[in-house]
Amino acid sequence: MIDGRDPNQHGYLGRSYARRGEGGATIRRGPGGTLLHAIDVLGILPDPVQRYFDPSQFPAVVDSRGGALAPGESVSSKDPRTLDGRLNIVFGSGALLREVRWAAEDREAARADALAAFRGGARRETLESVRGRAGNYDEAWARTETGRAAYLAALAELGLGHGADGGSLSADPRRGAVDRVVMAVLLELGAEGQDARLRVYEEELRRLAAKPAAASDDGVAAAEAALQAALAARRAAREAVLAAAPVIPGASETAARLASL
Repeated sequence: MIDGRDPNQHGYLGRSYARRGEGGATIRRGPGGTLLHAIDVLGILPDPVQRYFDPSQFPAVVDSRGGALAPGESVSSKDPRTLDGRLNIVFGSGALLREVRWAAEDREAARADALAAFRGGARRETLESVRGRAGNYDEAWARTETGRAAYLAALAELGLGHGADGGSLSADPRRGAVDRVVMAVLLELGAEGQDARLRVYEEELRRLAAKPAAASDDGVAAAEAALQAALAARRAAREAVLAAAPVIPGASETAARLASL
């Protein structure tokens, strides 16, 4: 109350609350400033902490002096700072748990991809655009299911308008914190599915081979000749009736109808 500072946003308490949430940023000091704050046991010197409440508040680009990321490493382990070098970036439990979830999903996806190559399956990758304090940010999830039943269920969910390799579905709920949701579905038929499809093709070929042979060209020509001969005979009979009708006394209606054939 004396200096107008919020103790929850300064010093040890500020860093503690930042690490319990998404994270934050602290002032980056040189050796002299670090020494002064180390001997400031009464907390007289200002030590502000910027707390982040969602991923949108993190800088889009950070400077990492620890070198390129190696497999299994993350940005949080490389002493990240802002590009101007004035702030240290602190990753809290929320950001770290998100990285742990991503790593677990990557490991599970690699295992499921290997199984899907044999048994078939489907992977669903969901991307949500979420409203944050500093703008929208993306949240992503991945889930893979293996087996022919999972493949057929995902294919039915996509509908007939998508290909055999998969497709995407999208929605714009525009309510709560979510603006847009896009789900990409990747389908893998697998070796077992390929074998089943091959058996269907072979069965269809055997069924077609068992059908009676179609008429040859000679048979078609003979049938056409017989049809033409029958038509010619019918025309000749009609002309004979027409020629005889006028000389028949009292030509009946039946004769006239026969002549019209």
